Amino acid sequence: MTKKNPWLAGILNIVPGLGYLYLGRRKVFSYLLLSAILLGVIEGYLNPKIQISNTLFSIIGTILVVSAFIYDAYKEAKE
Repeated sequence: MTKKNPWLAGILNIVPGLGYLYLGRRKVFSYLLLSAILLGVIEGYLNPKIQISNTLFSIIGTILVVSAFIYDAYKEAKE
């Protein structure tokens, strides 16, 4: 197996799932994540009245979730 760049895996996982696809791991999980994101984007486009919450807790929560995906993809590539 070719050694993958941990930094690239982490950066790609800013969009949750892309880093895993780069690593060739957790493919089903990656496809489900990307599908959920795509459906959210489509729904937001088709229904512009949907408001994105911008409370402090939702912002911190989003940062924590994305950070977890970045860290996990980085660790996967290092192993």
